[in-house]
Formats: sequence, structure tokens, C-alpha cells
Amino acid sequence: MFLRSLILSLEHFTTIQPEFADYVTKECHLLKYLDEFGRQVDYLHRLVNIINVQTLTQENVSCLNTTLVFLMFANRRGELPKYLSALREEKYCRPHEKKGGDVLMKNFRDLLLFWQEHYLHKDKDCSALEKSSRISFDYWKKTVTLLVDDDRNQHTSVLHYIPPDKCRDN
Repeated sequence: MFLRSLILSLEHFTTIQPEFADYVTKECHLLKYLDEFGRQVDYLHRLVNIINVQTLTQENVSCLNTTLVFLMFANRRGELPKYLSALREEKYCRPHEKKGGDVLMKNFRDLLLFWQEHYLHKDKDCSALEKSSRISFDYWKKTVTLLVDDDRNQHTSVLHYIPPDKCRDN
């Protein structure tokens, strides 16, 4: 949750209150640290790598939601394909981690499909996401829909980054 709060603050100060952009990029060491693309992808990789559909609980679903916050902002900036491409790269995989590349992306897609099933039927959870992030639930849904699109030609679809022979869904 702390990481999500930082990302929300970073985005707020750089886009909604641009008068604070200099402070964020030059003075606030924590937000400056988190503003680096490679660092964001490293965090995304960690967040997706520590959960899967079988281990997902009410306590750790926040890892998936934090991942989505990163990617919603990337999508707003037109950088979603850049983030997905980098997320697939195994260079962000730590030596002790088992998943990287195709396996990580397949796991991420499975998590997103679960997210759709869960959140599209839980008004209270949807409302909580919207209130805690100040991002409309419609935008949450739109971003997840882009990410789980079955069209492999769409660079905003996770499926685009999984070779057909590695994905049982298609």
C-alpha cells in the first residue's frame, strides 16, 4: 500500500499539480527515486512475481492493484507497451525468483483475468479502489480490458508478449 501511495503521489504532483513537478524531480529523493523507469519496472516485476491466482488473498491482492496503478498511469502517458515490453524482460528477474519472461507474463494475464472476475461483481470493492486511488473504476476496467485483449497484434495486450506456444488460452 505504501508503494501505491507513492505512485499516486508522484502522478498527482507531476500531472495534477505541475507546480510541484520541480520539487518531485529535484528535491524529494523518495519520489525522484521512484520516478525512474527501470526502478518502476523492477517493482512491477516483483509485484507480479510474488503472487499467482492460487495464492491470491484479500491481503495480497493489493500487489496486483498496485501493479495496475503503475500501468494505468503508463497507459495515460501512452507508454503501456513500453512497460509491458520491459516487464517481459528477464533482466529484472532476481536470481532467487523462479519466474521471468513468458512465465511471468502468463501469470500476469491469469491474475488480470481473475481481477476481472472478482471486481466486476463486487460493488463494494470497486468503490474502495476508486476512493483509495482517485481513479474512476471505469478507467480501472478499461485498462484491464486492454491488458487482457485476445488480439495478439495489440501492443497493449499482455498476450502480445507471450509466444502462442507458451499460452494455453489461445
